[in-house]
Amino acid sequence: MAEAPCLGAYVVHNRSSDGYTTSQWRLILGFLTPEGRDVRAELVAHVPYAVGDTVPVRYLPECPERVVPAGATFGIGLSAGLKGVAMLGLVYAGLSLMVMALGADWA
Repeated sequence: MAEAPCLGAYVVHNRSSDGYTTSQWRLILGFLTPEGRDVRAELVAHVPYAVGDTVPVRYLPECPERVVPAGATFGIGLSAGLKGVAMLGLVYAGLSLMVMALGADWA
């Protein structure tokens, strides 16, 4: 964990081939690691921080330039996992009904 002051902030606009435009708020952060290493990192922010604000971040010690917001989760969450299991169950049930409807004999 680190409390990184925001040294700069800017917006990047991306336009897709179908005409939609998306924007990202990006921050330039600076902080010192416990070993005393001065780090500069870029972060796509979901909250509009301003220059001078303190941003709580997490990073791996071997790669402090790759920061994530302190509240970010990794991997899939419980909700996404349950949705995946439910979808697999529905696919299995649908295939089972199709096999029964066709009268397939698996013996």
